[in-house]
Order: sequence, then structure tokens, then C-alpha cells
Amino acid sequence: MKTLLFLGACLLVSMSVLADSWEVNTDITFRGAAIRSGIKRAGREAKGHVLYLEGLGDSMLNHDPLFEKLNRAGYAVIAFDYAGQGGSGGSMNRTTIEAIGELADIVWEKYVPEGRKKVLLGWSTGGLAAYRYAYRYPEKTDAVILIAPGIAPKTMVGETNLIPFLKHPILCVRRKNDCKLLEITERSLTRNRFADEENPRREGIRPKSPLEVPAFALNLFSTALRAQSWGIDPKVRGLVFLSDDTDTYVHRKKTREVVEKNAAHFELIDYQGTGALHELDNEVPTVAGDLSQRLIHFLNRSLH
Repeated sequence: MKTLLFLGACLLVSMSVLADSWEVNTDITFRGAAIRSGIKRAGREAKGHVLYLEGLGDSMLNHDPLFEKLNRAGYAVIAFDYAGQGGSGGSMNRTTIEAIGELADIVWEKYVPEGRKKVLLGWSTGGLAAYRYAYRYPEKTDAVILIAPGIAPKTMVGETNLIPFLKHPILCVRRKNDCKLLEITERSLTRNRFADEENPRREGIRPKSPLEVPAFALNLFSTALRAQSWGIDPKVRGLVFLSDDTDTYVHRKKTREVVEKNAAHFELIDYQGTGALHELDNEVPTVAGDLSQRLIHFLNRSLH
């Protein structure tokens, strides 16, 4: 009897571990680059499938606290790394916001059976890509969720120290000086230092600056400029989370104005006054916990 109970407990543990694990694939080739994609399943019959579109320098493996909460709420999570990021090959310079949408369609087809509920969840650069997708293809998604979307990006992002660059620009480019220019760093993304919990960032930031991928950066800014006049079909349900003015990557106020003008039916959650930085789902527990709770509540109301 004790043996049976032990085996039963082991089975439950293994099922729990399986529920929290990624099924990872690298069998998609897009524009000459091997793309890493994966799914975190939520039981036999998911209530919906959430496709995560990541930010610049991001990885699909860096947001498991939010994804595991979605799993426990009954939602499967799908994600992929852009070329030159995370576990994907190639270079971001061969990627565009439009191409992210094309790749999203390929990933949808790979993981989601026909007729299932589909949601786009985009953060930062991925938020801009999700916004464009909702604008261009309102019939293809049941809802869209944007986290600090790059609809109104700032030109001086991340950490910047211009003085060393002005004195020794060549040495700085070669990274032989302690100097930063538009550098994406974890401390500029979130105030959470994860002193009392495991840091969810399992993979480093790559690329570390938009200056490393100028062709993509130019496409991002030009797309964001056009996006500020895109009206979203009222049939597309949406939820937008805005960071505080301390965010060094996007303009909170401008983003809010664009959403209120062109997608007035979207729900807005504004963290102004909280000090929240750009990576809201990995922010301090008060912010990250509030975001996940509101996000899941929105999904439950919107899809059922």
C-alpha cells in the first residue's frame, strides 16, 4: 500500500513538472534562420492558446512566472524567439515587425488546432507587432494583450552614458571602456532584484542594444510611427498595461493617447506613480502579481 501511495505521489509530481515545462522545437526555418519555438501545455483541453511575442533582446524562457500562472488558469502558452535572440539563429537585422507577424502565423499553425481560442500577448517590441497584427488581421485573433507596447518608443533607451562615447568612441564600440550607449540591461527593465526568489531570466539579453541591429531598429521606429494612426476593429478585444513614466523604453503618456484614440474599446491598466519599469510581468511582486491577476481575469471574461 505504501509503495502504491509513493508511486502515486511521484506520478503527481512528475505531472506537475511536466505542466510547467516547455516542449521546445527548432524545426522552423524562417528567412534562413533556425527558429526556436515551444509550448507550455495546460492539461488535455486548454481554455485558450496564448501566443507570446517577445521584446528586443528577449527570450521565450525569461517569463515563466507569468506563463505558469496562465497554465494553472487553464491556458496554454506558445512562444518563439526572433532571429538572433534567445535560442534562434540568424540576425535581428533580417527581421521586421511585419515578419514577426508572418512567423506568428507559422507558429499558430504548428501548435494550435483549428477552431481553438487564440490570443496574442505582446511585450515591448512584441506589443507593437501584436498591435499591427490586430490592425491587419482582426479576424485571426480572439483577443490581444499588450504589455508596455512599443507603439511610442523612446529614442534614448535603456542605460546611456554619452561622456565616454564623446571622449573615446572607438574604444567604446570595441567595448574596452566601461561605457554604455542605448544598452538594454536587466536593471533598466525591472526594479525586482529577485533577492527572495529565483530570477526568472534564464537567458541573457541578446542583442544588448538596438545599435547592434540598426536595420531592425529603423523598421521598428518607422512601424511605430505608422501605428499611431491605425484604428483597431471594435470586434477585437484588447487589454493594455502601461508602465510608469520611469520606463526608459517607451512613452507611457503617448502610448495611452494612441490607444485611447485608435482603440478606445481596449481596457487600459496604467501603473503611473508606481515606479514600474518596462518589464512589467517581472517587476516587483505588487506590480507583477496585479498584472497576472488582471490578465487572467480579462481572458476568463473575454473567451468564455
